Amino acid sequence: MKVKLLLLREKVFPKERCYLIAILLNALISGSVFSLIAIAILTNQLAEVGYPIGKMGILAFATCPYSLKILWAPFLDRYTVPFLCAKLGRRRGWAMATQICLLLALLSLNLLDISPHRPFPILPMACIIFTIALFAAIQDTVWETYRIERPNTKEELPLSIASSSIGFRLGMFIGSVLSLDVAAKYGWHQVYQMVFLLAHLGPITILCIREPTSKISNTLQDKRNYFHIIYKSILLLKEKQPYLLGALFFLLLYKSNDILPMTVRVYLSNDLSFRNTDVSLSTKIGTLAALAGSTLSGMLIPKTGIYRGIRIAAIVQLLSPFMLMLLALIGHDILLFIGATAVQFFVSGLAVTAFTTYSASLCTSKWKTTQYTIIASINSILRILLQTVAGLAASYLTWTQFFLGVMLLGIIAIVIFPMIFRKNTSGDQDYK
Repeated sequence: MKVKLLLLREKVFPKERCYLIAILLNALISGSVFSLIAIAILTNQLAEVGYPIGKMGILAFATCPYSLKILWAPFLDRYTVPFLCAKLGRRRGWAMATQICLLLALLSLNLLDISPHRPFPILPMACIIFTIALFAAIQDTVWETYRIERPNTKEELPLSIASSSIGFRLGMFIGSVLSLDVAAKYGWHQVYQMVFLLAHLGPITILCIREPTSKISNTLQDKRNYFHIIYKSILLLKEKQPYLLGALFFLLLYKSNDILPMTVRVYLSNDLSFRNTDVSLSTKIGTLAALAGSTLSGMLIPKTGIYRGIRIAAIVQLLSPFMLMLLALIGHDILLFIGATAVQFFVSGLAVTAFTTYSASLCTSKWKTTQYTIIASINSILRILLQTVAGLAASYLTWTQFFLGVMLLGIIAIVIFPMIFRKNTSGDQDYK
């Protein structure tokens, strides 16, 4: 019986794919750290003690390293950390170095005393949050490259992306939703300690995996070569996707059906008089739905192919604004609210994993860190743009008009898809 179970485990999850667990766990750390500093501290904790919203806005700039990954990406492709990279390899060495620095930065959170009865420690807090964001962003850059380089076959790439997406969403749940429950019972310093202890999984997993076997460029010597690598990386991306500008336009429309509804969901719930407990419950169920969507996408893409997977995700995404529009028309209905949130998070997990897999497939053997970081930076800029548009549009339109407009953007994305992602793009040969 034991032998049969071992054979079944080896068939379902062979040893060659154990690195997926490491990717999932480190993505979990990434998501928990990001949500801790960007959501739990800057939004929930400061609002809880009654600090003005203006100070929260100032502190939000301290998380800017997440949007500046392109600045250090070429250096990660060129330079090594003394001793660590010699012992562990370039990727694992950088991962270990940044993980140690991240642990020290998280430990410094315990030095803060945020209280309405004391002067607001805005400068020390901004420095600590910036430091955490910096090392977390560098760590993310290293692991984003690892999850592209490490898969043994092209069919494993979607599984690698799905593992990262699942881990990140679990981390977001821990750092935002679960942290509120812990803070309510034990205080915010216990939340800091929880994330700090969770981050210890990083060094352990780094020691348990092997270095990817891929050639890395060593051409960064001066400032001219730094910009040359960025320029050359863009040209290599264009070789893989000749209609690069069209693909960016499609990405804007594609993400609109995810970002726009997600941005206004809480405002809609307030307008319909849902309680905080209702929002919390729907978010917990939505997180499980997002995990299911990411898992399904990772299993589906190797069978359907990247391009067909993106097309399916683009069509299914229309359900997100449709369900919220239906909720706005019907009004206060807790079951419909939970159902709409579950659908919204499910299609988000499905769509994000599909397009992230495509983005990873564009990266070639040279300068993968720089190439993927360029895509991630563009993705981040589009997210900020769409969030800004969401707020402006929602203030001028009714909810029905808003969600109909979002659905129209999604339909346009589906229509232009065949014009941009043609079969002569090299990625089409990667999957069916």
